[in-house]
Amino acid sequence: MTVAERLQHGRDRLLAHGLTKHCLIDPETGALCALGAVLDISWVRRWEETQDATSARTLRRALALLDWAVAPHDAKTVTVGTFDSVGNEIVTFNNRPETTLNDVLDVFDAAISKAKEQDW
Repeated sequence: MTVAERLQHGRDRLLAHGLTKHCLIDPETGALCALGAVLDISWVRRWEETQDATSARTLRRALALLDWAVAPHDAKTVTVGTFDSVGNEIVTFNNRPETTLNDVLDVFDAAISKAKEQDW
């Protein structure tokens, strides 16, 4: 799965299940946060079993693109760091009280567009 496909899959899951804050998935409603939408727990379990480096790189790039998309758009490059350094911006953005599902979907749209531009 490409980075753009992983992000599109996450966006589709958000659209289908709704947005939650402060947790990956709401156990009562099935709503997801932005990070939870990208992680897809079944995919994470498969990665833990196989330790597939390509899948790990795809996830790191997807998280880096989401972080880039919530940053001021004068940033021209996407920085892909370690798992400890990616995903922080999107989590903070997602959990703001004023952030709506449409806001998060807009971030996904920007990240998907950038992923395609980068051929990821």
